Amino acid sequence: HTGGRLGGGHAVKMIGWGVDQGMPYWLVANSWNTDWGEDGYFRILRGVDECGIESGVVGGIPKLNSIHRKRHARRHTRRHAYEDDFF
Repeated sequence: HTGGRLGGGHAVKMIGWGVDQGMPYWLVANSWNTDWGEDGYFRILRGVDECGIESGVVGGIPKLNSIHRKRHARRHTRRHAYEDDFF
């Protein structure tokens, strides 16, 4: 996109990185299907914000403590569950 109104977006998942013939790249999973790109994946130049891939990253951090506590509570009775067991 180089000008005018942006018509939409596309979400992909960055799953790794590497270097091929001296060129650094991001390995990215696409949601279209395995017939597209390299079995549903593609590589895009890393380190220069190609197509805004690096400046447009969005991520989240799960609340692992609360997930762990819920699972832990299901497996242990009250008298065996101690606060020290949680990380």
